[in-house]
Amino acid sequence: MRFFARGVDGEPTSPAPRSTSGQVPPDPSPVAPRATEAVREALVACESPLAACESLGRELALDGVSAAEALSGIHAAFMETVGTPPPFDAVRSLVVAWSETTLSAVNTISCEDPLTGLASRAHLRTLLDTSFRRHRAGGVHPRESHALVVVDLPELTGQAVDPFAVTLRVTTTGEVIRSVFGGDEVVVRVRRARLIALVERDDRLGRRVKVLRTLIPGALGPGASDVRIWIEGLPATESSCAFLVDELSRG
Repeated sequence: MRFFARGVDGEPTSPAPRSTSGQVPPDPSPVAPRATEAVREALVACESPLAACESLGRELALDGVSAAEALSGIHAAFMETVGTPPPFDAVRSLVVAWSETTLSAVNTISCEDPLTGLASRAHLRTLLDTSFRRHRAGGVHPRESHALVVVDLPELTGQAVDPFAVTLRVTTTGEVIRSVFGGDEVVVRVRRARLIALVERDDRLGRRVKVLRTLIPGALGPGASDVRIWIEGLPATESSCAFLVDELSRG
């Protein structure tokens, strides 16, 4: 397969580069040219391709394309459009989006996030469903026995934010939550900088949340003074609980 650079009108503008021997080098990636079209168009228009690279990473991950194939695809797009390999920022945007989308997909079928050790949303929903089944069998209603504690971390800013720094902050926050509650709580990362914990509802819940408001900023260091923490009561039905978790997970 040969890739062609495309102009704004979508028509081919130049053939794939040839080696010094005059032969067209083999295509290293099965990624179709149309998949990288937004990246190519940004380059042709002399615009920043970072947003297009990020979008490409997400789309390829959802399509089941491997990281190696995704990197080959973006490399081909740059070489054929501007004649140079993709810069670090473009590769980083692609890889971060690809990895985050892949981890999100894994979390829908796994009980634990392999990167942070925190529980997955799927696991949280299973526990909530189990609580409602116990209630129907004569047990205590989940909204009387449990509540959600929501922790919103301040976003790191700047173009060079290290995704591993973000993950470290989330992992540290999860450890602090577990140290304060120290029971059977389930801590879940539902957004890039938001965690929720399913905890027992008792007369110490308010005091523990106050402790979290002191310990989490101290553990995260400078820039974490505006962390937001609140208690979210559980709704009356299973479907309402699922809706609440979805709402808390939206960006």
